[in-house]
Amino acid sequence: LWEIAVRMYPQDEVANFNAANVAMARGDYDMASRYLDKAGDCPEVTYSRGCIALEEGDYDAALALFREADKRGVAEARAAVEAIESNWTVRVK
Repeated sequence: LWEIAVRMYPQDEVANFNAANVAMARGDYDMASRYLDKAGDCPEVTYSRGCIALEEGDYDAALALFREADKRGVAEARAAVEAIESNWTVRVK
């Protein structure tokens, strides 16, 4: 459904954001990234970019994006930051 909306309104930020979430749910992170490129720069988009970076193993980028999303009010971002930081602590020990 969301992919139909994004085809009908390819420049609509909300349609692209929703289509990105659908793509991420099915594990298609390349497509999700393309949709996010047209989804604007709201805090939730930043968080979604962090989720993709995390799935791709880019922990530095994920942490930076989650920190930014946290500063901008995305509640889930704080938990993501804490999880990454605690995992790094475990790896260092």
